[in-house]
Amino acid sequence: MPPPPASDVTLRCQECGHENEPQRVYCHQCGTKLDRTRLPKDFKTEHDPRKLERRVRRIMDPRRGNFERGIKKLVLSIVIGAFLGLLLAALLPPDDVSDPQSLDEATGARFISDDINAAVDRGQSQSLTYPEKGMNGYLQIAYKKREIDYLPARFERVYAKPADGEVKVVAVLTVLWYVPVYAGGTYQVRVNGGKIESNCLRGHIGRLTIPGPVMSVIEGAFSPLWTMMDRDKKAVEKCRSITFRPGAVDLVTR
Repeated sequence: MPPPPASDVTLRCQECGHENEPQRVYCHQCGTKLDRTRLPKDFKTEHDPRKLERRVRRIMDPRRGNFERGIKKLVLSIVIGAFLGLLLAALLPPDDVSDPQSLDEATGARFISDDINAAVDRGQSQSLTYPEKGMNGYLQIAYKKREIDYLPARFERVYAKPADGEVKVVAVLTVLWYVPVYAGGTYQVRVNGGKIESNCLRGHIGRLTIPGPVMSVIEGAFSPLWTMMDRDKKAVEKCRSITFRPGAVDLVTR
């Protein structure tokens, strides 16, 4: 029987399983020395001696396999490092955390929804201004832990950070029973025809910032929070306007 064509013969590496050309001495994939006794006894190749010498010299260089393995390890290290960096940024608290207030401070805050409803019932337009601390005291006392379920996380509280023309709303959650996570978004909000219109500028998980378009896609994850705050949303829809500025929010009732 004639020997098989050179193109049909390969040397399988016993270390990684890579199929190598029959002329190789070391594995092209991992650099392991190949068992050339596995070649057919009657296998022959015809080459230009000078080309064969150069080819064998390249094949026998084990550094080639080491270089390829090094590149793969470098890429894997970069991917793992980027993932761990994002995870760390998501778990770190943001720089502008609003600390929880004492029970006396929180219970002394004015109830925004009650103020709006009372002004509307009087039938007179009224301007209402709430400083950031008063607004967050109201949010802290108005929404208890039992009112929202973020399985497997537990809702602790919600706070807002008003700025020029926008407001940052953050839910404080705990995961693994004690690790706090700060998640929310920054929005432009206005009242138009008795309806609240909001535009998500960016999302936040810890110190990780999420682009607005991406946040709009995953915002369904915050639906328990928005459902919980529905009563205040309905109250604000009774206003003519809502304006956020650094440290305060201004409302004008209809």
